[in-house]
Amino acid sequence: MCIRDRSTGLQVMEWARRSRAQSRTRLGSWFKLAILLLFLSAAAVLIYVGLAGIQGASEPSTRTPEALIRRADAIKHPQPTVAIASTAAPTKDSRALELILMATQRPKAPVDAEGHHLSLDATFRAAVAAADDELDQAQTEGFPENMAHRSAWLRMVESLDGYEPPYSGTGVVICGGGPVYFSSALVAALLLRKLGSNLPIEIWHSAGEAPSEPMQRAVAGFEIKFMDGTEGVSAAGKMGERHQGKKFPLKSIALVYSRFEHVLFLDADNFVGEAPDQLFKCKSYKETGAVFWPDFMPLEDNGIWEVMGLKYSPGIAQESGQLLINKGVHWRALMLAAYMNLRHEFYYQLVVGDKDTFQFAWRALSSHFHMVEHPTGSAGSYDSHGFGGHTMVQHHPQGGRPIFFHRNLAKFPSGLKPKKSLRGRDRTWTQIVECVPADPQDLGACVSLHSWTGGLIRWSPENDRAKRTEDAFVKAAGIDLERSVLSLFRQLAKLPEYQEYAKQLLGEGPRGTYRQTCRGCHTVHAEDGADEFGCECEGLSLIHISEPTRLLSISYAVFCLKKKKKKIKK
Repeated sequence: MCIRDRSTGLQVMEWARRSRAQSRTRLGSWFKLAILLLFLSAAAVLIYVGLAGIQGASEPSTRTPEALIRRADAIKHPQPTVAIASTAAPTKDSRALELILMATQRPKAPVDAEGHHLSLDATFRAAVAAADDELDQAQTEGFPENMAHRSAWLRMVESLDGYEPPYSGTGVVICGGGPVYFSSALVAALLLRKLGSNLPIEIWHSAGEAPSEPMQRAVAGFEIKFMDGTEGVSAAGKMGERHQGKKFPLKSIALVYSRFEHVLFLDADNFVGEAPDQLFKCKSYKETGAVFWPDFMPLEDNGIWEVMGLKYSPGIAQESGQLLINKGVHWRALMLAAYMNLRHEFYYQLVVGDKDTFQFAWRALSSHFHMVEHPTGSAGSYDSHGFGGHTMVQHHPQGGRPIFFHRNLAKFPSGLKPKKSLRGRDRTWTQIVECVPADPQDLGACVSLHSWTGGLIRWSPENDRAKRTEDAFVKAAGIDLERSVLSLFRQLAKLPEYQEYAKQLLGEGPRGTYRQTCRGCHTVHAEDGADEFGCECEGLSLIHISEPTRLLSISYAVFCLKKKKKKIKK
């Protein structure tokens, strides 16, 4: 009995020992499992935090200098998919082939949720909105102003991917409306018809400047249509705001929304010396798809280069009173220029009005353009101060003959009623002055001959950098343009529809007369802070705004005030 009990006790003790050993083993396993789970959890947290950090930093990283360069490279003008012989200067055939490929190999247009193609208006608005969102976010995160605006316009262009614009045909776009520019714009259009141009014409205006229905019907037979430039883009920009007396955004918006694929743009006060139809066949247009004309002064080295992602290189400023553009090739650059003008509160601090927004948009996207090499001339007449130029003379891309006469000073007023006879003393286009720089590479040579007196550009005979040549206007232009223009103003004034509309346009104020005599010229300080050069002129009440210029770092404007007659006491 004792032995059995002892044996049983030993068995119990052995079982207890084994149980304790198994418990320790199980506890060790659970402990190891807990440690493993803890390690895995910590690793998961670290991985999550790391990924979150990367994800959170991904958006700002698109605005670093390196990222901006990569984004800019990605949106630059697409290269053709077939090989073209690489040369220092593209040949006519190779460049023409490249343009054809760029125009035909467009991506398919994006569609909405229902499969409908997005309209030009919807696409442009969405791109502008995306740019504004990008700018707001970049500014919120404290990015430098120039970098933020650069990221914004890049986002605008990136948002255009997959779009195919609906442009077709060839035509002329003119901007002009309201009491200052309507009559001049209409005469510029009628002059095209008088010179034999068959191109359809669109005259674009701002809100509230549409001519009366009878007035529109009266000229419809000349294939002239009036277009409102504010309706389609009211959500994209503040078109009604004025800068230095101008509604600059209207020009680029008209070009974007015009139906034409091949377009010649003209300012309202730009008169052609010959039918411009053949310009679309010139070599420079076929090879580049865009022809621009120069201003007097060279480009400045300022912040616009950084904003557009460019390194400064010497060049001539652009004069945008006339533009020749193949929109089928350059629609993205054109929309970028339009965006810059819509956001003029920033960009006009770096460029003068809309002028250079076009060439900088083209430069930013590495798009080809041809800048006419012939320096800008000046047309005008002699007064007591000598020759006074009020009209920019631009030249044909081939041959260099004068073709555009942009009357950016001393404009023709609406309501003008010239007399039937044009006396010699009443002529304002008597001479054309041209500049011949001693060194063609000296881009500031011609402007060194300029000075301002009486609200007009005066030309010194010569200096060590340039000299001037002079010829009679009719001989140099090959046309008595002043007689043709005044004849159209006179015929227009006889139309009952125009007479009625002129009453609405000008109110009860006095009508303009030709060859105003101006005196008492002086500089005044405008409300917007810009200096304006003004004169008292007889017989004219309309304000005449000049194209802004940075000559002598002053923005000039010419305006005329009707001189009040003193009552004679009896």
